[in-house]
Amino acid sequence: MKKFIILSLLLVLGGAVGAFAQNGGQPPSPDDQLLGQMDYERFGAYFDLSQNSPSSSFTVDVTAQRVSGTFTATVQVSFKLIKGNFYGRIDYLAPSDLAQQVFIITPEGIFFWKPDLAETGAIRVPGSYEVFGDATVAEVVGIGFRGDYKIGKRDDNVTLTDHPGKTYIRLSLEPAHDGVAFPYATVVAEAITNGDKTTYLPYTLELFGVDHKDDSDALHFNTFEEYGDLNGTPFFKTQNLHNLITPENYTRLSVSNILHEEIPDAKFDPAQLGK
Repeated sequence: MKKFIILSLLLVLGGAVGAFAQNGGQPPSPDDQLLGQMDYERFGAYFDLSQNSPSSSFTVDVTAQRVSGTFTATVQVSFKLIKGNFYGRIDYLAPSDLAQQVFIITPEGIFFWKPDLAETGAIRVPGSYEVFGDATVAEVVGIGFRGDYKIGKRDDNVTLTDHPGKTYIRLSLEPAHDGVAFPYATVVAEAITNGDKTTYLPYTLELFGVDHKDDSDALHFNTFEEYGDLNGTPFFKTQNLHNLITPENYTRLSVSNILHEEIPDAKFDPAQLGK
């Protein structure tokens, strides 16, 4: 089995932190407000960025369907803002052959430790890994909208045959700058109205390359199958990822046990691994 790591979940966190901090204090445009709200609906509960709780953790169950079979893993993802810098930690809980392996992400790089390295200590590793043989998972799981995209076209009152009675919007997104990995995207989001307020929960996300012409050339198709609620704050609970480049590859991520509590700085220090 190829080595893999759920660094993508930490990219989700980093991307969302950046999305929430966009615009340098300037009032956001209506389009940016909508895109930011859809980021919040997906990632909001992963964070409690108050002065009292700058760290969080959650558990992710991963199921990957590949040509060679179905594989599963469970990891605990933790993060903390230390003196304004982002630190992350991934602890493998299962399967047994990966349990006790740890990755730490710091401003200086990414470090790996396992019991076999007890004498030498953590080693620095590159940041690009495959998730059960699919390197694209890390690229698509944490796509943020605000700051990276602008709305090219909006369709309201969209209906889906498999979800009768619900109303959706469809947004065709275009790149806001040259560095967007997937410069074109289509988001279908459920419109939920409560009184005079309407919120939009992303349901599907299609990602396209630079040569995008129509819906038939999508590279990835993500479905936000289930949302959760943590003390009134939303988050995506289950996300399904379909790699249309290698259509046999499906990856399912299920998030649980979100905690906002103080985590010691030493947990994010590679030099402390194994001690």
